[in-house]
Amino acid sequence: MSERSRLLPNGVDTSTDQGTWDPPRNFRWIQLATMFNVFLMGFDQTIAASTYAVIGSEFQSMNQVSWISTSYLITSTAFQPLYGYRPNPLKMLTRETD
Repeated sequence: MSERSRLLPNGVDTSTDQGTWDPPRNFRWIQLATMFNVFLMGFDQTIAASTYAVIGSEFQSMNQVSWISTSYLITSTAFQPLYGYRPNPLKMLTRETD
């Protein structure tokens, strides 16, 4: 198979609509929560990165500033299971069983 060969065989009609996708009931909340988490992570990293020089100069050890980011990442990784384990107070993502 070369780069110029067709992926679909001849005679396959690609112009017809294969149907529409309907998102689940709580999909918008899940999408909003995911985007908010990405924003908070970027914001958190921006604040942490801007404080590295200040923290390093406070301890008079600018040559060991890389340990600040390492300890921050290890700590945030260690606490991730606790954040994920918290119960959902709004019950938005749970399914009701009949």
